[in-house]
Amino acid sequence: MLIVKLIKHTQQVKKTNQRNNIRLLFSLIPILFFSICCKKQSHNKEGTEKDLYYEILSENKKIIGYSHRKYFFIRDTITEKNISFDLKGNITNQYSKKFLKKKSNLYFLSAENIDFKKDIYLSLLSKDSCHRIEQRFKRFEVCFLSYINYKNYKNVYKIHYEEISDDGLVETIILNKDFTILAKFYESNNYGKEIIIDYKLVNKTVKKSIDSLAPLTREQCH
Repeated sequence: MLIVKLIKHTQQVKKTNQRNNIRLLFSLIPILFFSICCKKQSHNKEGTEKDLYYEILSENKKIIGYSHRKYFFIRDTITEKNISFDLKGNITNQYSKKFLKKKSNLYFLSAENIDFKKDIYLSLLSKDSCHRIEQRFKRFEVCFLSYINYKNYKNVYKIHYEEISDDGLVETIILNKDFTILAKFYESNNYGKEIIIDYKLVNKTVKKSIDSLAPLTREQCH
């Protein structure tokens, strides 16, 4: 009898363990599904982002401010958001621009009612090619001058930008191969140039202003 009882007890323990394992498996399914979904979201991003920082220098090569540009690359579109600061961390200028990249051409996108107007901004097919863009309140011309080497960047794009007005802005812009700005050299305004730098070279006061405005870019699962 004792042996029979032991066999029955062992069978009951096995059945109980099986039921517990099944319950545990079903309880883990939502967690596993949730984890897989989060991984899919993190690997299926529509685009990428790029943060760049710049010193703004006067004609006397004195630092008078900093700029932060955030670029968003989504398929063929490039969005540039710029905020400039003085040395006290106050915002001195901000703007947003949107471009469309098609092969060797870059198009400037401007809002027209609910649609976007597409104007050719830059063509890399030939040097000294110029394109004029007519907006409601501003007209400007952009010319592709040449390929150059700038610091450690090879075969990047040198362009001429000029606003068509009596006191319009005139500048030479150095663009990286992904069409992000590396430097600006001004022929007008009260400062001489704007050059790309490492974030660690931005002064602490401006860093606080940049960080307070920076959106949350890290993905989260909810």
